[in-house]
Amino acid sequence: MECEGQVTPEVSSELKPKLGLEFDCCEDVFNFYNMYAAKAGFGIRCSTTRTCTFTGEVTRKEYVCCKQGYALTSTVSRKRRQRGCTRTGCKAKLVILKVNEKNKYTVVGFNEVHNHDMTTVDKVHLLRSHRNLTESTKAYSAHMSKVNIPVHKQVSLLKVQVGGLENVGFVRRDVYNYAWDVRGEVIGHDAELLKEHFLAEQGKNDSFYFNMEVDSEVNVFWADARSRRAYGFFGDVVVFDTTFNTNCYGMLFEEFKKAIPGEPPKMIITDQDAAMSKAIALTLPTTFHRYCIWHILNKFMEKPGIGECFSEMCKCIWGMDTKEEFDAKWDEIVTSNGLKDHPWLSSIHALRENWVPSYVKHVFLAGMSSSQRAESCHTFFKPYINRKNTLMEFIVRFERALGSQRHKELMADHVDTNEKPSLPFRTPMQHQMAHIYTREILEMFEREDVQSILCLFELVEQDETQCRYKVSERVNPGVTRMKELVHDKDADKAYCNCKGFEFWGIPCRHILTFLRMKQVEQLPDNYIVKRWLQSAKCGVVYDKNDKEVKDCVDGLVLVKRSKLGKVAGELIDSALLCDEGFELLKN
Repeated sequence: MECEGQVTPEVSSELKPKLGLEFDCCEDVFNFYNMYAAKAGFGIRCSTTRTCTFTGEVTRKEYVCCKQGYALTSTVSRKRRQRGCTRTGCKAKLVILKVNEKNKYTVVGFNEVHNHDMTTVDKVHLLRSHRNLTESTKAYSAHMSKVNIPVHKQVSLLKVQVGGLENVGFVRRDVYNYAWDVRGEVIGHDAELLKEHFLAEQGKNDSFYFNMEVDSEVNVFWADARSRRAYGFFGDVVVFDTTFNTNCYGMLFEEFKKAIPGEPPKMIITDQDAAMSKAIALTLPTTFHRYCIWHILNKFMEKPGIGECFSEMCKCIWGMDTKEEFDAKWDEIVTSNGLKDHPWLSSIHALRENWVPSYVKHVFLAGMSSSQRAESCHTFFKPYINRKNTLMEFIVRFERALGSQRHKELMADHVDTNEKPSLPFRTPMQHQMAHIYTREILEMFEREDVQSILCLFELVEQDETQCRYKVSERVNPGVTRMKELVHDKDADKAYCNCKGFEFWGIPCRHILTFLRMKQVEQLPDNYIVKRWLQSAKCGVVYDKNDKEVKDCVDGLVLVKRSKLGKVAGELIDSALLCDEGFELLKN
């Protein structure tokens, strides 16, 4: 029924509140009135509440229309967009009173007349009281967030599951607000939660290492047992990413030294940063410090006057095999472009021994380009981490990212163990390495071996200790590249000035040509680097206290857990196929 300025919703009498209606609790009252409001086309909220002074029990409560009252006006000017006013001073309400004799809540007041139009059926689910983020939905959202699925995609998935957005039960903003509330509860307690988490991990395995410094900021270093053990096998080269923070390295490298089993790395790759260079020189004096080329090349584009010759610079940096070739080409470029006195170019050239490939090939780099420092770290983190994560969320997501990476490694190990590559033609040396190299390294070795047939040797000079050879490598029709190879007779080892073996840990094509010339059919041990073998992770790793670093304390527990998890999964799948099985498993 409707009159001027008044609206009475038309709802069946069974759903309409009546004076004297009794309820066991306030929650039942709210649910009943909210159900009526949904049919009528308005939203509700709790208004005034009276409680007993002695017991704190609710004795009187009012539930009102969501348009009750008026919005407070503010004279303060704000830049951000203001929300529209929804209050109209509506008088519709439901009043309950606690009747002690019956221990029930009784309806003592009900006004069904509104001063505004009702919301239509297709929009009523958007009103606040008719939106409900259930506990299961919160858990669902939390799980989706852990794998970095954004809120709008979470809502889209739910829409498909329930048959439309109107059936989801909430709007996207509700999920954002919930996430914000959860984050707000954690803020200020991050350090405490983090320490509890690390202590729990250390309780599971005493090879887990961590240390925290808490002042105005939280500085934390941690390394799980598997990472420490991996360092024992692959610690030759360490890549250090500082994309998001470029200060305060003293504590970091000191803790790194304490955590690592064995010797410091032979090489560490970082951004070019004065504070970091100083910290590394103090804490890791025997480690070769290489700068990230990706980071330096980005600076080339930022500096005035260099952009026009950038492509020439790149060819000089990447294309020169020896120090002499690089220096000659660099001098030619800066002279022809009038950049001889460019201050930044002069300063970066003075540091060439820390970043130019032809200057650093003498140090083992496991084949990693220093540009991979940024590329690989960014790719690794991007699917898991975002800037809104709390410290605790970051740790959890980092562990998940690490777990994913380790699973890929496990799959690669499985392929190496169970699949042997088959080729129509294979030399005795290739056949030998097929049984011990990993698949990826074997492919690299085979490429070098194939290219070795394009190399010709010429003895230049020899004495009692060594032989010196000139190597002609045909790279293109009519194009020959010259290399120099020295054979140390005492060590019975060849050294090539391309530094391919020193850089990759795999014999270069020139060394393989030399071995073929000497009719060596099996690759000698002094050309085989352990980290590239299928058995690279076999062995025991000890920390600085001569204590074994183990992946897990009790491997049998993990095996049992894995088997039980598989059985549980099979039971659930079977139970889902019939109602009887579902009820049996549920109970």
